[in-house]
Amino acid sequence: IYAQSDAIRELRRRRSPELAGFLARLINTGTLIDSRKEAAQALQGLPCNEACTTSLLDYLSRIEGGELNVENTGSSLQRSSLDEIVDGRLSEEQQEIYELINNVLLQDTETTSRVLGRAYGLGTAAPKAFAISFTSRTHRRELCPLLIESERQIKTASPEDSILKSLENGEMSLRCHRD
Repeated sequence: IYAQSDAIRELRRRRSPELAGFLARLINTGTLIDSRKEAAQALQGLPCNEACTTSLLDYLSRIEGGELNVENTGSSLQRSSLDEIVDGRLSEEQQEIYELINNVLLQDTETTSRVLGRAYGLGTAAPKAFAISFTSRTHRRELCPLLIESERQIKTASPEDSILKSLENGEMSLRCHRD
C-alpha cells in the first residue's frame, strides 16, 4: 500500500507531462483511496491529453453509475457509530479526489469537450446522462454549446422528454445563452 503511494509521490516530483496518462489510469475503483488521492494530486498542473481525459471521465462515469470504490465494497450486518464516522471521512476524501479530477479535466475544456462528445455523445442527438450531469456540475459555460447542440438535435430527430429535460436543466444551471 505504502509502496504504491511512495512511487506515485516520486513520479509527482518529476512533473513529467508524459506521466499524466499513467497517473490517470491509476485512478479507478480498484485502486486504494490513498493511491487514488496521490495520483489525483500528482495530475494537478500536468497536461491531460485525450487518453488521460478519457480515463478520468470513465472513472467518474462509473462512480456516477453506481460502481463502488474498493473501500466501499465491504459490508457489515451491524453498523457501529465508528463505521459511520469512518464512512463520513471516506466520503470526504472521495469528494476531494473528485474535485481534484474535475480540476484536471477543466484545465483543458477543449480536450474534455472532445471526449465528452466522442465517448458520451454530448453535442449529438444521443448524449449520455453522465455527460449532461458532468457538464452541469462543472459550472463551465464553455460547455454550453454542446448542451445546446444536443438539445437542438434531439428536438429535430425525436424529442425524448427525459433527456431534453436534463439538457434544459443543465443549460439553466450554467446560464447558457443561445446566439
